[in-house]
Amino acid sequence: MGKWKKKRELFMISLVIVFLLLLGSLDMTSPQARLDIPGANLDISNAVSMTLIKKIALQKSKETWGPGALGNPIPLSNLDGDVVVYMFSYRIGKQQFPAYDEILQGIKEGRELRNLINNSEMEEAKTKYMRMDHGKAENPRTVIISNSQIPLRPPMNPVRPDGSPSRRNEVKEIRKFASEKAIGANEYGTILVSATYDLFPVLAYFHSLAPYYINFDLALERAKQAIGQGASLGSIYFLGLAGQYFEFVNNSSSIVFDSKTLGATTVEALKTRMSQGQPQMNSTLLQERKEKIRAEIAREWEKIKSEIGGQ
Repeated sequence: MGKWKKKRELFMISLVIVFLLLLGSLDMTSPQARLDIPGANLDISNAVSMTLIKKIALQKSKETWGPGALGNPIPLSNLDGDVVVYMFSYRIGKQQFPAYDEILQGIKEGRELRNLINNSEMEEAKTKYMRMDHGKAENPRTVIISNSQIPLRPPMNPVRPDGSPSRRNEVKEIRKFASEKAIGANEYGTILVSATYDLFPVLAYFHSLAPYYINFDLALERAKQAIGQGASLGSIYFLGLAGQYFEFVNNSSSIVFDSKTLGATTVEALKTRMSQGQPQMNSTLLQERKEKIRAEIAREWEKIKSEIGGQ
């Protein structure tokens, strides 16, 4: 009996070892969040080198937001599909730009907190708010809520007998923080650098994440519902003051969303809108205006090249 007992113990040990080996061979990590890279035609005339584009993006980001880390260039195209702008988001105060999973986690935390406030679930909102990261470590901030001191945001005007802020100020403070968190404000900046010498070198700054990071996951879900589960990001259209638009495609189907409001439209509708917005003026005056703008653009490129030392 002792021999059989020993064999049985050895057999059980062997089974455990095999199980552990099989377990170790499995990928137990959670799936990464999906972030499609938009396409664009890069074979354009009068193109700026990517080396210079990246130098401009990094230097101007540092000047605007201080030390940090630059994200990858995101190509934005015109309605014909040609790249016109490269968009870079910038992580303020960090040495490395984070993976999308980390970015999306922060965005979702802001959204969830905002939803709690909108649904009047203030106690849960305050609890969640108190557990979240509220800014830079070198600037510790506190606020008194319900007679207890908790590391939070800057002190608010106390109006209650116990010195704690009013409910109205609590809601205002948490709502502001949630709105900022949902777009990466105070944590990220975004810069748009022209892909060609036909436009000014730096077209815009956002003191937040790019719409590409903020709303891609929401736009993707809407695209799947509209044109099928195989939907993927085809292009991001840059229309200047008219905004940015995501185009999702699935075989022969496509749908376009405003990158901020996520309202649906079409490329044809955008082309009509842009053509209607063109200024009507005398051809001679229009040509003179174009020549003046070209001269200003050329001066700006020479200026930024001399500042950065690039070609």
